[in-house]
Amino acid sequence: MSRQPGRVTTSPESANPELLALLRRVRADYREMPGLMLTREQMQRLWGIDALLCDVVVKTLVDAHVVRRIHPDSYIAFGSEG
Repeated sequence: MSRQPGRVTTSPESANPELLALLRRVRADYREMPGLMLTREQMQRLWGIDALLCDVVVKTLVDAHVVRRIHPDSYIAFGSEG
């Protein structure tokens, strides 16, 4: 994965089409709903993912500066107030 603010990219040899589709969906949801703030449990319910996959998604999006952590377990899009 490369780190470019707001972008999630991966090298072709490590690309998982389902994971990439999920990451695009999550990014789109945060972009379409400014101020969206979710806990990991809420993410799991909203996107129908388990805790392990949620950890991967959160880490990837935090590292890519798509979301940032606020409060002990809540995440909001970079650039949103929170």
